[in-house]
Amino acid sequence: MKIESVKCSLCKCDCLRVHSPEVSVTSESRLLNKPSTLWSCQGCGHFMTSVDVDWGEYYRSTYDATLVDGGADEIVSTKDGSTVFRTDLDFALYREKVLDRVSKDAAILEFGAGHGRIVGRTVAAGYQNVTAFDLGEKYQTSLLRWLPEERVAIGRRPVGRFDVVCSFFVLEHDTDPRGSLEYLRSVCSERAIVYLVVPNYERNAGDLACADHVQHFHPERFAALAEEAGFAVTELDCDSAVGATIIVGHASTVQVELDAPRMADLRDRAWRAAAPYRSLVERLELVQSELSEVKSLYLYGAGFYATMASAMLPNARVSGVFDQNPRKHGLERLGALVASPDAIEQAGYIDSTLLVCLNPEISAKVGGRFAPHFRRVQCL
Repeated sequence: MKIESVKCSLCKCDCLRVHSPEVSVTSESRLLNKPSTLWSCQGCGHFMTSVDVDWGEYYRSTYDATLVDGGADEIVSTKDGSTVFRTDLDFALYREKVLDRVSKDAAILEFGAGHGRIVGRTVAAGYQNVTAFDLGEKYQTSLLRWLPEERVAIGRRPVGRFDVVCSFFVLEHDTDPRGSLEYLRSVCSERAIVYLVVPNYERNAGDLACADHVQHFHPERFAALAEEAGFAVTELDCDSAVGATIIVGHASTVQVELDAPRMADLRDRAWRAAAPYRSLVERLELVQSELSEVKSLYLYGAGFYATMASAMLPNARVSGVFDQNPRKHGLERLGALVASPDAIEQAGYIDSTLLVCLNPEISAKVGGRFAPHFRRVQCL
């Protein structure tokens, strides 16, 4: 079913169709057998993705927040250029910005806790009054490892008063993010701290191609939404984790409304910020035309970008996949086993092509490192 038009989920203005790829890839690096459409709000500039999917049912039964502490995890870049596991970075920043500033008996609510990768570390750090909410029953067993049954809420939003409300990469999946933020504000104690993390497409263009991210937040628009919901934003951090936006704030008695000049400014900022995505689409089309018949193709990266690129190259045989994440080594991805990049310098690939499938912000640097070992290196 082709969706002809949509209204912005944040300001209800009309949206403009930006791009409609036939191949849709989810944040789990899975292909959806459905086209998707990226929309841009003509009022506030907010980007959204529409797909003919019942998202409520999808998150209850299909989607699985596979990141777990000590198990499956992603490698991410930090502002100093180093790479770490996402959970290590997420919790370190959360502890620095929030947990170290509240008492160990603070009432904490994590909205969209998944398998408890942050909950587990929070409890292990001595914060015992933690409540976790998520939609899928699949998460209950994992969360009960850390929390008593009365503080694990599956499918029903907890009531009460909390001193800290937080969410990590949840609101981009939410069809009603305003409603969720207003709920979080409603369960806040006086001056409660809010800590929110969402993807930042300005620093990671691929977020705008992620089909199950139904919301794509520009940092300034996200901060404005939090203020509209009744939070005072005290920190907007777009640097500590490349490709992520972190908001820190507190419950406020003031709900800030957007006026027309602010809406126009946000719209202009968002469109400029999406320029890397438009460049990425052009590069993908170029890759599709130039590499579709390559017989010996290797991919660097075993995640979202690799899935998207391989889907656009149905005639190319993937001979191997390299990834820096040691927890992916030996696993099968895209028809080949994932190997360490160290193997590149130990073998001969001079007759092969390497396609670097990473965040464009860092892909060129990686591609340059391995250029001497392949006939051709192409970066997204």
